[in-house]
Amino acid sequence: MRTILHRNYTFEDKDPVIYAMMYVVRQKEKLTNARAEAITGVTRWSSWFDGVTRKPRNDLVTQGMGALGYVRRDVQRNDGTIEVHFVKVRDFGDYAAEIKKQTEWLLKQGIKKKRTARKKGARGDGKGKN
Repeated sequence: MRTILHRNYTFEDKDPVIYAMMYVVRQKEKLTNARAEAITGVTRWSSWFDGVTRKPRNDLVTQGMGALGYVRRDVQRNDGTIEVHFVKVRDFGDYAAEIKKQTEWLLKQGIKKKRTARKKGARGDGKGKN
C-alpha cells in the first residue's frame, strides 16, 4: 500500500475526509449509502466507504455533505497536521423533503444528449485533408 506524504496531511489507506464523512453519514445521521445517495444525488458513497476510492473529488464531497447540512471545518493540531471535521449548519429534520427536491431537480435537468465523436479525416487525426 502506498503512503501519501504531504507535510501536514499524510495517510496510508484512504484520505481522512472519507472517514470523517463516514462518521457523519453512518454514526450521526444513521443513513445507508442508498439513502445518502437519494438525499444528495451523489452516487459515490459505496465506493468511498466500502470500495477502493482513496482520494475523493472535493466537489463531490462538498456537494454530498452540503446536501446533508454539513460543511467542512478542519482543525490544525499542535504538531501541524490537519484533522478533518464536518460541522452541521442546517438541520433538515426529516430528509423526505430533501429527497423530493433532489428528485425534482434531476427530472428538471433531463437527459443530456451525448456528444457524437468527430469523424476522422483522411490523415486519421480528425483534422481532415490539408
